[in-house]
Amino acid sequence: MSIYSNLLDLHREYGRAAEGPNGVVAQLFREGKIKPREIDLTKLWCTAFGYQNYVEGKSDWSRGPEAMREATLAEAGQGAVTTSYFTNVSGQFVYQTTLDAYNLEEGVFTDMIPERPASTLDGEKIPGVTEIGDEIAPRNEGFPYAQAAVGENWVFTPPIVDRGVIISLTWEVLFNDKTGQVSERASNVGRWGKQNREKSAIDAFLDENTFTHRYNWRNAGQIATFGDNSGTHSWDNLQASNALVDWNNLNAAEQLINGLVDPFTGEPITFQYTQIVVSKALEPVAYRAINAENLNVITPGYATSGNPTNNTYANPWRGKYQIVTSRLLSSRMGLSTSWYIADIKSMIRCMVAEKPNVVQAPPNTDADFRRRIVNEWRYNHRVQYVVVEPRAAVKNTA
Repeated sequence: MSIYSNLLDLHREYGRAAEGPNGVVAQLFREGKIKPREIDLTKLWCTAFGYQNYVEGKSDWSRGPEAMREATLAEAGQGAVTTSYFTNVSGQFVYQTTLDAYNLEEGVFTDMIPERPASTLDGEKIPGVTEIGDEIAPRNEGFPYAQAAVGENWVFTPPIVDRGVIISLTWEVLFNDKTGQVSERASNVGRWGKQNREKSAIDAFLDENTFTHRYNWRNAGQIATFGDNSGTHSWDNLQASNALVDWNNLNAAEQLINGLVDPFTGEPITFQYTQIVVSKALEPVAYRAINAENLNVITPGYATSGNPTNNTYANPWRGKYQIVTSRLLSSRMGLSTSWYIADIKSMIRCMVAEKPNVVQAPPNTDADFRRRIVNEWRYNHRVQYVVVEPRAAVKNTA
């Protein structure tokens, strides 16, 4: 769409459209294909009605659309043009020059975490069965084989709380609304419900901003998701002093992953560690580390004498990880320099007792009769994010 300095050009160009020129122009404004700043209103007025009428009509024009509709003007040299020719699209100027709504961050974590139906609101036990482990043993002649068995495993989920909000609009606020956006914005309360869920999902992953941790394993109570091997935290998935700079830091994190074992069998565990979670501040660094085609290693480092060896080889981390990031991360993290390697789908579950829903109040309610509240919307959800396997992620701090 070229930039039009005169709406009359638009009318002529689309005058044969089935919905008429005004309908087409209004649609172009609504779709944002034409911006109000692209229209020279002074030039348009003078072209449509003549400069003399522009000068004489200033006082009427300042009184608004009603005065404009009452005027009878003619376009100089281009045939008669009534005010309806101009004012039928004037509402689109008002609509387009109001502030646009802010775009919310996409629900990155929400979309990645599997949902499971909840059986109770009070929290429940998610049961599991341990692996057999390597119990294979030699058998002497005449003796029975060694016996092996599986065991029980479980985590507890926290209670599921109902979260929601009601937004109400009075008759007066709708009557005075000149933007035409109040009702629309109010009915979009579901967008903010999604934002709230995304924050909850991020908080469950980070395990910060809380007094109660998200991992409640067997009878050990709430345990921090990330930490060194100490006490009830019987695994090490926290690598300190490992700021993300290059492949060396990726290697250090992977060595931590290699040390994680099944708590019952002592065997190495394998998750799909395919995500590198970083704040927006670290996104360019992560991109460089996992997308460089080649690595250059000089041994022994920056030697100034002798014969150092310079090796160039294909980057083994190229394309290995998916970068997961969000603008919400920095605001939820204690330090935005921390970063993670994870299998989010194996790490967290979303227990759903009631899916998110938006309900509009019916007309002619008691609130309408007594308080002139003519529109109401309610949003609520009953979901809870719980960590079911913290060994599916490692945290690295600077």
